[in-house]
Amino acid sequence: SQLDATDIDTMFSEISISFLTDWSSGVLFLTYGSSSIQLLQIADGELELYLFSDSQDSVVLVVTTLASEESSVTDGQWHTVDIQMESGKALLWINDISQGAEETFTYTDDTECDGVYIGGVPTDSDAYTLLSSYNITIQEGFGGLIKAFSVDSVEMDLTSSTLIAENVNYDGCPDDVYPTETPTEAATVYSGNDLSFNNTGLYSYSGYLYQVTAANDAGSTSSGWVIGLTDEGDPSELSAPETVTALSGFVIEVEWQPPNISNGVIQSYTLSAYSYADDSVISLMVEAADDWLDSISGNITDVEPNTQYNVTVTASTSMGSTESDPVSVTTLDAAPEDTQPPYIEDLSSTWFSVAWSEPLKPNGLIILYNVSSDGELVYSGTDQLFNYTDLDSYTEYSM
Repeated sequence: SQLDATDIDTMFSEISISFLTDWSSGVLFLTYGSSSIQLLQIADGELELYLFSDSQDSVVLVVTTLASEESSVTDGQWHTVDIQMESGKALLWINDISQGAEETFTYTDDTECDGVYIGGVPTDSDAYTLLSSYNITIQEGFGGLIKAFSVDSVEMDLTSSTLIAENVNYDGCPDDVYPTETPTEAATVYSGNDLSFNNTGLYSYSGYLYQVTAANDAGSTSSGWVIGLTDEGDPSELSAPETVTALSGFVIEVEWQPPNISNGVIQSYTLSAYSYADDSVISLMVEAADDWLDSISGNITDVEPNTQYNVTVTASTSMGSTESDPVSVTTLDAAPEDTQPPYIEDLSSTWFSVAWSEPLKPNGLIILYNVSSDGELVYSGTDQLFNYTDLDSYTEYSM
């Protein structure tokens, strides 16, 4: 992937990357300028750091095993590499353990940065040409997972910052161990004389390796492998919200888990509250975030007090959406709204009957009405009719 370097003015003094792989070779990252290179790659199971500049000394650091550990960065486990250039030295850590790789390097941070690549360098790019001019053996691509890349203590958004991506899957990085065995058997999906074939029944947003074997009476010859990637699809195995809580009469808090199978890049989630009373629906879209690998929460607002709702969550990729099963919740009571003024229903010279309607928005069960006349409380109770007696004839009263 090529990342957007528009807002990056200079080369970096601190770089950190977290990755997982069982491939013995591959490019982790490259940052370069017109005359400077910062390259970290894996070659034959060894971690190689290249720091090159026309105007400065060049440094190549090679780490064969992890210090204090009998393991490799290609063991299918998560590893974090931190690189720091300061005080005339290049320093390197793996999993917070110093590798003792300190080399003198006259580093200046005012060199302009022209580009950043993650997981490979295209052979037709200016970056590849620059690397070749230094006689660097560039590894091909990268097979595994990269979940964090930060420069000068600022983590880059690998999704929104990507300008060009090839053979990249953005559906998240699991915490469990990457498989340590690479499949060696391939299934025959077509046999015949045609020059094309539609392979159906595949998983969405997945990569498949293909190889063609041509045969005649004298024998057979196989091509190299190429990768085919299927489009995104609807997310699947999306569970109902974990918890649905009425925070007030107007707010419902929802917590949910991402779908077990994303079938693409989750672009957003939509929270919906379906009213039992009138079949209305209130929806709120929540943009997906890169760090949403565990439970996620959001609030649905503008719901009605003392109302029962069915709450769902919908996960969406660029190609489709999936809605979960509902969870029922009743919002809390709230203070009544739009209370109506009383009116005279019947009267005589010394009394009249005062009546009133329920508030337009009771927002719960009404447990008390208070009626005042000229600032004095004259009735308190649950009825909606009150006989006001012992009054003076032909006298005005304000209710």
